[in-house]
Amino acid sequence: MVIPVSLLRQLRRNDALVNASEHEESVKGISIDEKEQTILQEVARGKCNREIVDILLMSQRTVEYNLTRIFGKLKVRSRSEAIFEAKRFGVISNEDFR
Repeated sequence: MVIPVSLLRQLRRNDALVNASEHEESVKGISIDEKEQTILQEVARGKCNREIVDILLMSQRTVEYNLTRIFGKLKVRSRSEAIFEAKRFGVISNEDFR
C-alpha cells in the first residue's frame, strides 16, 4: 500500500496533537503532595530508603508507602522512571539533583 506524503504528514500532525492533549490530561491528573515531593527529591539525589528515613525522620514503612503511591500516580515501576517522569511533569527540577 502506498500512502501519499501529504496524508502521512497530516496523520503525524494529528498524532502529535493527540499525544500533546493526552500529556496535558495526564499532567492535570497528577497530584503530588509536599511529603511525596520531598521524598522524590531525595530519590533524585540518589538516596536509598534508609537514608531518606534518617533525613526526613519517617519510618521505613512510611517511605515505602509514599514511594508506592508516587509510582502509582506517575504510572511507573522504578525509581529512575519516577525521577524521569517527575522531572518531565515539573514536579522536581534539575536543582533537586544536588
